[in-house]
Amino acid sequence: MNKPKPNLLPQPGSAHGAAACLGPEAITVWKNSGAQWEAVSSRIVTVRIECRLVPITIIAVYAPINPSNGVKNDIETCDEFYKTLQATIDKTHKSDMIMIMGDFNARVGVEQANTAGGTVGKHAIDKQNQNGRRLVDFCLFNSFIVTNTFFPHKTVRQGTRMHPKTKQWHMLDYILVNRKFRSSVQDVRVHRGATGGIGTDHHLLRAKILLQQIPGPTVDNEELSRQNAVPTLDEVVKAIGQNKNKKAPGKDDLPAELLKAGGLYVAEWLHEIIRDVWEQEVAALAETKIPDSGVCVVNGYTFIYSGSPSELLSKSAYGAAVCLGPEATNAWKNSGAQWEAVSSRLVTVRIECRPVPITIIAVYAPINPSNGVKNDIETCDEFYKILQATIDKTHKSDMIMIMGDFNARVGVEQANTAGGTVGKHAIDKQNQNGRRLVDFCLFNSFIVTNTFFPHKAVHQGTWMHPKTKQWHMLDYILVNRKFRSSVQDVRAHRGATGGIGTDHHLLRAKIRLHLKCRRKAEKKYRLRLDQSKLADDCLLSAFQIELANEIKAIRRDNKTLSVNEKFTNFVNSVRERGRHYFGNNKSIHKGGKEWFTPELKEIVDKKAKAYVDWQLHRSTTNENKYRNRYRTLAKIVQNKVYARQHEYWEELSIDIENAVKVHDPTSAFQIIRRLRGNGQSIKHIPVQDKNGLTLTNSKDQLNRWKEYFDKMLNVDTTINEQVLQQIPSPTVDDDELSRQDAVPTLDEVVKAIGQIKNKKAPGKDDVPAELLKAGGHYIAEWLHEIIRDVWEQEVMEDLPNLKCFSLTCFDVTDEYDYQILPLLRRLQYLEELTLYLWINDRHTFIDGNHLYNEILIKMAQLERLTFYISSYTYIDGLVRCLSNDDIKLTFTDIGYEKVACIIDYMYDDKALCHVFSLPFEFDCLERIGNNFPTIVFSNVTYLWVCDTIPFEYEFFIRVAQFFPHLRKFHVMNALSPSLNHTDFQRDTNNSYSIVEYPHLTSLTIIYVHIDYVEQFLLHTKISLPRLTELKVKYEKLKIVTENFTRDATRLNCLQVKRIIFEETIVHLKEFYLYFPLL
Repeated sequence: MNKPKPNLLPQPGSAHGAAACLGPEAITVWKNSGAQWEAVSSRIVTVRIECRLVPITIIAVYAPINPSNGVKNDIETCDEFYKTLQATIDKTHKSDMIMIMGDFNARVGVEQANTAGGTVGKHAIDKQNQNGRRLVDFCLFNSFIVTNTFFPHKTVRQGTRMHPKTKQWHMLDYILVNRKFRSSVQDVRVHRGATGGIGTDHHLLRAKILLQQIPGPTVDNEELSRQNAVPTLDEVVKAIGQNKNKKAPGKDDLPAELLKAGGLYVAEWLHEIIRDVWEQEVAALAETKIPDSGVCVVNGYTFIYSGSPSELLSKSAYGAAVCLGPEATNAWKNSGAQWEAVSSRLVTVRIECRPVPITIIAVYAPINPSNGVKNDIETCDEFYKILQATIDKTHKSDMIMIMGDFNARVGVEQANTAGGTVGKHAIDKQNQNGRRLVDFCLFNSFIVTNTFFPHKAVHQGTWMHPKTKQWHMLDYILVNRKFRSSVQDVRAHRGATGGIGTDHHLLRAKIRLHLKCRRKAEKKYRLRLDQSKLADDCLLSAFQIELANEIKAIRRDNKTLSVNEKFTNFVNSVRERGRHYFGNNKSIHKGGKEWFTPELKEIVDKKAKAYVDWQLHRSTTNENKYRNRYRTLAKIVQNKVYARQHEYWEELSIDIENAVKVHDPTSAFQIIRRLRGNGQSIKHIPVQDKNGLTLTNSKDQLNRWKEYFDKMLNVDTTINEQVLQQIPSPTVDDDELSRQDAVPTLDEVVKAIGQIKNKKAPGKDDVPAELLKAGGHYIAEWLHEIIRDVWEQEVMEDLPNLKCFSLTCFDVTDEYDYQILPLLRRLQYLEELTLYLWINDRHTFIDGNHLYNEILIKMAQLERLTFYISSYTYIDGLVRCLSNDDIKLTFTDIGYEKVACIIDYMYDDKALCHVFSLPFEFDCLERIGNNFPTIVFSNVTYLWVCDTIPFEYEFFIRVAQFFPHLRKFHVMNALSPSLNHTDFQRDTNNSYSIVEYPHLTSLTIIYVHIDYVEQFLLHTKISLPRLTELKVKYEKLKIVTENFTRDATRLNCLQVKRIIFEETIVHLKEFYLYFPLL
């Protein structure tokens, strides 16, 4: 049935609409890169093309007309358009070249070339209107340029629309490009010839772009096969020989000369590692019958499963799961651990590998409908409906692998009717489920990989019919067509079947893509001590003598060692000798069952071999012989396993009982914890959102935990400041200060070691407290020497394990250069850094150059920087000349585009500079004045404003607009606003719009002019419906409220539950009537 063609004719009325038209070559590139597009609204559509040099995102827009005479509907329509456009930009890949094109109904003014230099060029032709101002603000915020205005052309080549009344040409259509691709735009001009052909009143605007689409190289099949195969030993030897000498080594710090010197031994070792990395495995399991859904780890393998709810568990429980090997698990976790339990028959896992992400979908399809049974048909319909919905949600650029039991037979004849989807090596006659499967593949451009590779019949069938004894292909691995060349081979393996007792054979595919995860950290094992040996005086004496000899040897060498080197020698020496004398040599099974002995493994292997022999002799005269042998061995294995488990539990019970009898509960509980396991890993505990929906993405789970603790811990509290002032400050006398500043003595070190509790987890050095105590006086002397060096040299080591760090300083600090900077320089391995700092008395502002040279250049692995830094600086002639754009340019130069800056010269001798990353993620913003950017601070709940210039009434309107969730407001300004006070203060004057603060609960207006007190309390000027706390001077409050009788200020005071005055006041009766909730 043919799909109806969409109606591309314009419709009457204000239907708006936007579209992007791609030429034939662009269409090819767009389809090859996943055909990504989104209809955002009736005015915005986006298309993304992944070109070779750089991906391009095209956004076609049709903006609302310029608001006329402040019509509210027009303004709201424009607000909604730019809000939607901003949300679209926020979702766009930051590395893309973004081109926003269309009719903006805006006039960009000539004067904006001076005020918005770098964003608007000097070839604008109009006088700015309201939409033009919005457009330039949007470009400034997102670092875009208005390309039309940068190229000189005749007027007829610049104007895109002629006004029907004035007959003047205006520039209403624009092409915006992100600033870092400015040099890619070669020319932008109007072409008038296209207008008459389509009957529009706008001229065609055309841009020439330097970026070119580069076609990929072609590789023949033989070369593909060679590249896809595991590298041979000869290829490894050749690659080592081709490395150039005297070149800088890689991250592993192994020079090429060293690899060549190792000869064949190094090549063999490397070849073994490469082969292990090459063969990463992911398995899909069907009909697992595991209830519910979740993640569990067994011996390093991760099982992600989905099944029926526990309360609905039955024999037909279905179930599907994905099993990830250790390397695949690391890659999955490092890429966000994304998975979804779609239904009891479907589970998906996404791994962001390189060079392309992989989505694995494990399925268990319903059985083939028998004789048109309605229930069976409806079940199949529902399964494929859910599968289709899952595919629709999957990233189109991913390699998608759908694996599992489809209960379908794909016919030989379909190789002709569905060529390219079904290969010529199918072995069955098509059934109804097979037809459904092929239709699904045709619709979604998948291939049935099993049918493309020639193999023996025993390596193609995956299930044998119990009656006819014929093998059929029911299990399949589907891959999207564009990754056809990545599949190297697909075949059935019979050996695994006997080990787990299933009637389906294992189906295995070899894929060329390789999972590239982070470098595997060296596994460290804790030093385990035998407590009985620690009580042996002979061993203690020998341990201490060896330590004494080690100390003497180090002192004899007389080498100059750094503090870190001394501490490393200390830790290694103590650990090595401690392991030698007191180590627990009892073997602990890792990665397997403790009761599983080598004898059991041998007979289990015999059982698996017997199963393979039975399969090889199917339908022969010796089949009964091999089947009986397999069943006999299976029975023997079952009995021996049961007997060994019973024996093992008896042994452990005796060990626990003996430990309790000798009053050693630690050993008893160690055995119990080892048997019970550490419980479910916190990483795999299901997390639900506020609506009860399970969150499967690790990032969503972390955000939910953040949201939960933020609500639980950040509770509104009421603190009486007078009580706080009565609490005496702790004092330390001079003698105690001198003692604390002095180097710790040897006696203090000995005392500190003795106070450490035994049987507690050691620190990063993995030296248990028992070992420190066992070393006696020698350990104490060695440690005292290291502590003295640290104390005197003030040298501290880097923090390599710290990946995420947040530093918040709510009060002004003078210790930035002496304490904060040295600390940040130690964090060389950080991936995320958050800074909230108030810095005092610096000779220069904190700008982008300072951050880069002093901090960022030392953090090579930093991926995310969030900051708000305010710095007070003494004013000189050079500082006085700096503007917001000057500071912002220093961040642009180091690659940080989304940064805002505010410089306030509000004092005679000092200036205050705020710099912060965008979007602003902190909940507090302090000490800003009239000069703050037009940015919506949606996270800010506390705002402190102060200035030496009066705050006009419009300032508080802007605050309400750009701080929509404000809860606490602190105002400081001693100057009266320049209003007509007689007119403004009238209670019945409604000529001013009411400023609304719907969430404000706390207001501090102590150090302000009395006009601001009146302005906030008059309900005809400012609405404070939730105000519960007020900090104000009593005399000002008394005057403004006319001795607590004024009706116009009463409404904003009705909900106040707490008032804070600087002075102690005896309140009148009228005061309590005015504030009834006090």
